[in-house]
Amino acid sequence: MKGKSRKADAPEKKAQRTPSISSKPPSIPGKPPSVSSGNSFSDNALVKSVMPFFQSSWITDPIRLFILLCSIAFLAVILLAVLSPPVSWTYGVQEEPLNKLAGVQVKAGEEYFYVLRGEGVERPARIMAIIGRNCGGLMMYDAAYQQYGRAIAPPSVCMRMDGVGIGGDGVPNANNFSYANISWPYFAPWMLAVNDGWQWRANSTVVVDSLGAGGTQGMLWKTIGSEKYLGRDGWLVSLSLTGGESGDNEISRMLIDKEKRILLYSNSSAGQIYLARAPFPLDMGAN
Repeated sequence: MKGKSRKADAPEKKAQRTPSISSKPPSIPGKPPSVSSGNSFSDNALVKSVMPFFQSSWITDPIRLFILLCSIAFLAVILLAVLSPPVSWTYGVQEEPLNKLAGVQVKAGEEYFYVLRGEGVERPARIMAIIGRNCGGLMMYDAAYQQYGRAIAPPSVCMRMDGVGIGGDGVPNANNFSYANISWPYFAPWMLAVNDGWQWRANSTVVVDSLGAGGTQGMLWKTIGSEKYLGRDGWLVSLSLTGGESGDNEISRMLIDKEKRILLYSNSSAGQIYLARAPFPLDMGAN
């Protein structure tokens, strides 16, 4: 796909800490109400305690963050060519074959409440699943999304039952590791393939067409163990960027629910995402 080209001495010194990926699941401040409690989402005390104006989930989504960094990296090259004919770029994905072991397990009518933490700020995400009237598949959207303190059209994805996204033109997106136009860490098609001992690779390439300049970044997902979170069994998956001079660089760890094949939690150097309420029981005292 082509388009127009789109970071006095202090009284007391504190030691700098290099961001690291925690191997521990995130702790949940307080106990969210159960799904059957009858409390509305707007009455949820945890929701009221977060900061609704903090909307960017880019920092907690390593795939989208990588795409952003790629864009910044090529900005200097593009600026050199602003006086030449219009610059266009091409983004491509090469994937290994992916053996999916299940279809999408999320059902229309289900609701999932996540909390996103990053840079000392939190925001809620209320993920609703419905039958997409205009896309011909299952639609998931964030009903809690706001911008500048007011509700706007929520981000959403539409997918086939194999998890692959369906575009606005009804054409499937063959990308199995993300949804091209949106940050959506809660579910991705590759989650349908996770199993014990599983691993999978993909490459993303960005090329500035008029200059013939570009680069490729490799990515590796692999199961590194199993873990329980809030009473749910999950596969712990590591995501690394590959091909660097210093070898593989792990950027995120995600726990994928073995039954529903959705995100239970993720940890990265940029932040955390964790499930706090679901249409199935969660044992809030288990972690």
